[in-house]
Amino acid sequence: MTNAAVHSHGQHGIDEERTVAIQSALIREHFLTGEPSGVWDQTSKDAMLRFQAANAGRRRLPRIRAPSSSSDSGLITKAC
Repeated sequence: MTNAAVHSHGQHGIDEERTVAIQSALIREHFLTGEPSGVWDQTSKDAMLRFQAANAGRRRLPRIRAPSSSSDSGLITKAC
């Protein structure tokens, strides 16, 4: 067994689908601009760091829900 195998832990990469979802949320929350690329690059990492700094320990990006009925105002709101 190699040293790397013994000490291997934590996340080693983000798959493309998850990366697109995270980038989309960062774009929606105005921490990243442009379109999701599916590549977890330095720009994405920097955006995530800005999100984390702005939210002081908040671990997840907020969920966004669409209005559930015609009586809603039509605004998209954050679910807590």
